[in-house]
Amino acid sequence: MPPFVRLSEDVAVCYTRLPLGPFDTSKETIVFLHPPLADSSFFSKQSADPVLTSNFNLLAIDHRYQGRTMAPLDDKPYSYDTLHRQCVLYAWRRRTSSEQAWAAL
Repeated sequence: MPPFVRLSEDVAVCYTRLPLGPFDTSKETIVFLHPPLADSSFFSKQSADPVLTSNFNLLAIDHRYQGRTMAPLDDKPYSYDTLHRQCVLYAWRRRTSSEQAWAAL
């Protein structure tokens, strides 16, 4: 089963963390948000780049209604800004930085 972060009672966001293995908190993190009608596999070339994977933590997130993220279908507006705000709120609720929150998973 892929990893998920529960952002609300009815939304569980699927993410891919690269390189596989422990999250290195000494490295900067690049968060990839795919375009509409795609999923996190859109970034397969970036995740295979040895320069990126050796120097950064890479995190690709599937948007609501796309990829493996689980969310009910509704007519609420949804955007990159919404996803960003939900992720920041998730980190705040954990009372930690977003990198530490993702690393704890």
